[in-house]
Amino acid sequence: MDGYRCPRCSALSYPGLMGFPRCHRCHEQLRQCRYCTHESGGLCTLDETARGRLLQEDGRPYCRAFASRLVVTGDEDRFGRALLNPAWPTALLTAAVILLAALIAWAAGREALHPQLAAREALVTLREGRVAPTFLLSAPPNWSRQPRPVFIQVEPGLAPSYLVERIEPVPAAESTGGPKEVRYDLVSGQTMMIRLRLVRGQIDPPPEMPVILSVLAGPDNRVSSARTLIRAGRAPRPPTAPAPPPPP
Repeated sequence: MDGYRCPRCSALSYPGLMGFPRCHRCHEQLRQCRYCTHESGGLCTLDETARGRLLQEDGRPYCRAFASRLVVTGDEDRFGRALLNPAWPTALLTAAVILLAALIAWAAGREALHPQLAAREALVTLREGRVAPTFLLSAPPNWSRQPRPVFIQVEPGLAPSYLVERIEPVPAAESTGGPKEVRYDLVSGQTMMIRLRLVRGQIDPPPEMPVILSVLAGPDNRVSSARTLIRAGRAPRPPTAPAPPPPP
């Protein structure tokens, strides 16, 4: 079916729609002399015999020889009518909701399959050259009734400002080279508090520095991370020798 392109708002209207020949969007009268192919320079090119008696529609003149110049053929408007189809917005919205639900379910399922880390403090302060941020390690409820290994990595970047003195509780295994990695054995629903004891390194640390722990599911495959910020205090001053007594 051919449509009529409104010259005011560019909307398409079709014969048979309620209100036609008015535009369904802006209500412009689409059947009037100035929109006729026989009109030129404000004058009708037809003689009175061909034109016949003028008719009125909403105060706008037209005649039975009216031929609209606003017609858009079906082939030209196939794509436009598809976009104007009221089913499109509903279909797009439904697809977006389904995709969002799938992403939420995927993220929730991913978290439920692996232990999670959380920092107990957002900020800790270095005192007397030492600091001990703490983290909570939690196994999911469907993890395992038997102890399963969980690998924790202290993200590199602390040295040489900070050195790992020890990790509490004592891990079941510990790496000897490269990034600091430890292993704990957890069962379903178990929560463990991990304390990372750090000492000031060989160079003065920056005013603030993050320490990050991550749960590994494989090499460079982090499934959970937690971050605490270390605020450095002033470096301890070396003891000064007492001044010598004045000479007698």
